[in-house]
Amino acid sequence: MFYRENDFRETPLGEIPKDWTFEKMGNICVKITDGTHKTPNYLNQGVPFISTQNLTPFRKDFDFSSYHKYISPKEHRELIKRCNPKKGDILISKCGTIGRTKLVDVDYEFSIFVGVALLKIKNELVTGEYLEQLLNYEPLRTRIEILSPGSTRKTLTIGAIDKLHIPL
Repeated sequence: MFYRENDFRETPLGEIPKDWTFEKMGNICVKITDGTHKTPNYLNQGVPFISTQNLTPFRKDFDFSSYHKYISPKEHRELIKRCNPKKGDILISKCGTIGRTKLVDVDYEFSIFVGVALLKIKNELVTGEYLEQLLNYEPLRTRIEILSPGSTRKTLTIGAIDKLHIPL
């Protein structure tokens, strides 16, 4: 579809087409959760355990250059009962560099720590590729920072992610 200059409207994120809507993240996701809240028993090998340090937007696979942890398959099976990331899902950092977003583009199993949120999206409404681009867009990252409570150590909450409005 081609848009003419007067087919756009101004929003807090910049100009978007007039026929686009803003939708609450909670309405475009089947589930929004985060990783385990307890520190697992780390091993020298096993199932990868992903932290915020492993999230590099637009990169194929995870970044294991500075952080590479493993857990046992047994512990992994327990953790995925609550939070089971799969290819096509979105991961977003909740602490540290808040809002850094990565599309899950791997087929292997892994578990995530509490500092990482998992968004299971309704694929009939939006693609993971679009969300990775949008959530890493600086004006939206600024909005995410504002939604994150705390003064010295901000943390993005699941509730804030749920309420975040994005253009569709």
